[in-house]
Amino acid sequence: MTLAPFFREQRALASRWAAEAAVRRRLWAEDPVAATLAHQAAELEDVLRQLEVELARMSVAEFAEERGVTPQTVTRWIRDGYLAAVKTSEGYRIRRGARVIRKVDHREPVAA
Repeated sequence: MTLAPFFREQRALASRWAAEAAVRRRLWAEDPVAATLAHQAAELEDVLRQLEVELARMSVAEFAEERGVTPQTVTRWIRDGYLAAVKTSEGYRIRRGARVIRKVDHREPVAA
């Protein structure tokens, strides 16, 4: 499921609000409706940006389910440096499409 049409529609709505605010301000600089429209357009854009950032990341549980492992395994990967994540107040957030890097063993092989 893609959310691109939703974001496109919401950005178009914010743009229409901003344009309407500009028209109203040309008629009356102190128009309170224009101020409200401009404010709401800016707020909508901010919310959309935050939502895009949030959707670009997933929780430990989501990542674990997608990979078929436990959340504890994913947390261990993060703590051990095998998986990049951002720590937030709600826990770790992992970029969608992130890959677990393999640990490289630099020890010499044991001769048999």
